[in-house]
Amino acid sequence: LVERYESAIEEYDYGNLNIQAYNIIEIEKWCKEQFEGKPEYSRRTPRSGIKGIIAAKEGEEETEEQRELGLGKALDTFKRSTIWQNYQEGKEKGLSREEIKQEYGMREGEIALVERCERIIEEYAYGNLNIQGDNIIKIEEWCKEQFEGKPEYSRRIPRSNIKGIKTAKEERELGLGKALSNFKQSTIWKNYQEGKEKGLSREEIKQEYGMREGEIALVERYERIIEEYDVKKKITGQSIGQVSYTATVQECDEAQTDLNKLIHEQQEITQKD
Repeated sequence: LVERYESAIEEYDYGNLNIQAYNIIEIEKWCKEQFEGKPEYSRRTPRSGIKGIIAAKEGEEETEEQRELGLGKALDTFKRSTIWQNYQEGKEKGLSREEIKQEYGMREGEIALVERCERIIEEYAYGNLNIQGDNIIKIEEWCKEQFEGKPEYSRRIPRSNIKGIKTAKEERELGLGKALSNFKQSTIWKNYQEGKEKGLSREEIKQEYGMREGEIALVERYERIIEEYDVKKKITGQSIGQVSYTATVQECDEAQTDLNKLIHEQQEITQKD
């Protein structure tokens, strides 16, 4: 009878693990609610610190931010737990799942919970990539606002250096320009460009540099914006022998105006005839 009770305790007595399991389920649910159907690079796990937000008092209804805060703190707490740290240490040692169980005396339920938490982190924790994702959306909006319906040669991306800023519009442009410059200095951008220079395919770049799908997708979105709007301020005209003439945008506009005048004058002459 004693052995039977001991067996039952071994199988079902997981202490506060059921609370941690509940938290992990709620964290996963929150992530799906927030990011289902959205680009991977916009994903994140719940924050454990939100400026100006404190936990709801007992009996108070939680706001969405308070709910996120509670889940973020629960995730941080779990990642400080003994079972999480033991499992990570075992993996770093190259131990198999079964060897980790033996080495650290971990039970199946503990291993399973750690693995579930790992899957959530792998799927949703993209660090500050969601911030860079927000930036590219704002950069794209700015480009469309400035150049929608205008000649392609007039397009450009936001400047990262503006001398003597005087307006809020210029401040906005400068912020976006710096965000773009910073992204082009990031590891994921450099790795992707290096992979392309080596002639690697998209999948090969992922494997070679350990890049995640969301990271690849974000780099590609930045590339599309740059391709569409980063038109140089000069347009090279037809080459004449070994010399090519380069016209500025202003010169092109003036030439177009002159051409329109000539066409108009020719039409008037034709009508008189």
